[in-house]
Amino acid sequence: MMLEAEDSVALVRERTRGGALSRVRGEMRTEGDSRRERARDFVNRHGTAFGFGFGLQAGEARELDEQGRRVFVPQTVRGHELEGHGLTVRFDDDERVTLAHGAFSAQVAGARPATVRAADAITSALRDADIDPADLQVPASSRPIARLTEDSVQLIHKVTALVDHRPFALEVDAQSGELLSVREDVVHGTGTFKYGDDDLSFSTRSGKGGVFKNIKAAKQEKVSLTGLPNMSADAVNLLFAPQGSLTGRYVQVLDATGLQIVSPDYLFAFDPMSQLLINGQLVESELFDHVNTYWWLSRMGAFMQKIFGNDFPADYSVPALVNYNDNGNGYLNAYYTPIDLDGAGPYGDGYLVFGEFSGNTGDPMDDFSRDPSIACHEYTHMVVDKAGGAFGDAPLDTPSRAFNEALADYAAAGFLKDPALGEVLLAHGTEVDWGVAGPSLRDLRRELTLQDDLWNLVGGSTGLPQEHEAGNILGSALWRARKALKSKVADKLIFEHLADLPQSTAETGHPSVTPGNATEAWDAYSFAVFRALCDELLADDTKLAVRRAGQLTGAFMSHGIAGVDEDRSIEFDATEKGLALAFGGEFLGSLDEHEIVLQLAEGQQLTLSVKGRKGTLVDFELDADVGESDGAEIMATKPKKVNAKGTKAAQAKLLVQDAGSYRLTLSNTDAEGGEYAFKLKVK
Repeated sequence: MMLEAEDSVALVRERTRGGALSRVRGEMRTEGDSRRERARDFVNRHGTAFGFGFGLQAGEARELDEQGRRVFVPQTVRGHELEGHGLTVRFDDDERVTLAHGAFSAQVAGARPATVRAADAITSALRDADIDPADLQVPASSRPIARLTEDSVQLIHKVTALVDHRPFALEVDAQSGELLSVREDVVHGTGTFKYGDDDLSFSTRSGKGGVFKNIKAAKQEKVSLTGLPNMSADAVNLLFAPQGSLTGRYVQVLDATGLQIVSPDYLFAFDPMSQLLINGQLVESELFDHVNTYWWLSRMGAFMQKIFGNDFPADYSVPALVNYNDNGNGYLNAYYTPIDLDGAGPYGDGYLVFGEFSGNTGDPMDDFSRDPSIACHEYTHMVVDKAGGAFGDAPLDTPSRAFNEALADYAAAGFLKDPALGEVLLAHGTEVDWGVAGPSLRDLRRELTLQDDLWNLVGGSTGLPQEHEAGNILGSALWRARKALKSKVADKLIFEHLADLPQSTAETGHPSVTPGNATEAWDAYSFAVFRALCDELLADDTKLAVRRAGQLTGAFMSHGIAGVDEDRSIEFDATEKGLALAFGGEFLGSLDEHEIVLQLAEGQQLTLSVKGRKGTLVDFELDADVGESDGAEIMATKPKKVNAKGTKAAQAKLLVQDAGSYRLTLSNTDAEGGEYAFKLKVK
């Protein structure tokens, strides 16, 4: 499928097999005085290629970053925004559209209108959920959404309510008024902080405080006195930021019990194990949680700022609520909620929450704010959300939400230089059965594959692969790519292009994910993430970019996300400039084959080799049976050489007889797994 040539400077190839487009690249002409208007114009011109047609509605376009370089046009149904459906367009510096991805659905054109007003939905939702309006911290609000099921569309009022810092989402059918579900409205870690409509620039001053400086110190409960960065010296608002309190550029720490710190000398040296009581309240131990959280989130903010540069979307204080114990019942979670903390008060939408359960166990270390990896994980989700990533907006346990968790694990592990997440929490929270076998909640070194491990843990309320556990597969692939590409390259590739990645499974052909289609949906979405990252690399037409795309391919093939079959194999085009690839991979789990596709021209020559590491037995095979290339041939001018141990196979000067697409399969001949190194040259 092509977009019309007269509407594009360059023809744009189809990026999916069959059906509507989901992703196109090229310079495409649009009209309009603003980027939002040009984004709508793009939908009007090319929307039919993405499934947009008569009877469908496009909502108000909105910018996904401060520079307006990416604009999202949602699909609406009777004024309700359809989850996961819409089109994201990216502009270059010359105001041209250069990338578009997304999906529309023709299934919704005949949806019946809503008959229940938002105000009535709020009243009935609170009543049916047995929530007293007098207990709300801020007035409940409602947002119209639409959800596509397998054969229909459902209009919903999503009512949000905040009770004792616990956010709830109550979904009401907008046509029948029925309360459909009640759940905590939490996504692990997004949020921001503002005073009114202003982004604050604090003047800073150095303070000192006692913190756990690393994972090892936290496990051993060893405190170090160190500098606290970016602390507010000038009170912006004395009620919310008294002089000396822990308020800085990236975080303001609040206490669920109302406990505040004021230290004119900026010294915050508290004992994390203190049992000191004042008016029946543990004090010194709880104050340590303020300092430790402030230190880790401030440093994580600086780390993420360095990745994004001037485009950092969260360069202001995030409200972080520590010592939350659900009225003395203990709280086994850390999260972000998008709900406003204080209504008309100075805080912007969203904040972080760190639960504690030390009152239940008697161990002051049983506190989520004391695990650096958890603090950094939560902060990353906030950044992803503010950068326009809608991955966490999907229903529970769906692939895009799992990718959201993978991103947060990846960034936390990268900052800490430790791929294990939650080790501190598990080392101390021994009274709790966390449902994991090892010493950490997740580990990005795990040898997981989509084929073998997707269903390791099923969400109890969804019947789908549990998003954190299944997200570990994607996180492991990202971590392997980080090692292959080097940290700075991988970090920028991933986080600078968040809005260019598939935001939902609707973009990959699965508008709703069910236990019956979950495996297929995961396969398609995970490969689309890889393909989008690979496309970003290959858009830079250099040898270095191609080499990096190969390294990315090796990482994702290892975890069964790419290179599994023709539909999930990346194609490298060698027809114009030749090709040089060199990457490492590993046969994990039951996978004993990896494949890529080569686009070759008549007369080209190939030299290739694959070498097993640590005794891995390997081989390769070239096959022209790809797409329309059936019958194309390559002449073997020299025989393949395989060493006696079977750990190396090589062949030189293979001559391409016919132009076409060729499948290159790398295989593990003993099916016991192991690492390998691959090299290919096409001249």
